[in-house]
Amino acid sequence: ELAEALREANRQLARAIAEDKAYTPRVTAAVEHVHHRMGDLQKASIEHVFAMRAELSPEQGDKLLILAQKALEQSP
Repeated sequence: ELAEALREANRQLARAIAEDKAYTPRVTAAVEHVHHRMGDLQKASIEHVFAMRAELSPEQGDKLLILAQKALEQSP
């Protein structure tokens, strides 16, 4: 659901860029909308990591956090 909301926000941004052909307030608003959807997805992902960690052994939980940290450090 969150990933689809982000895709839709990107489509809205694409339409605004195509129609306005300039960095207008509408494009600015669409960019902000994309940023909010990205943030929602990031928060949900981090919450999920910690929820998963609670179900694991301490060693597994620590490994999960290390993997999440490495993934965040390597992603653009």
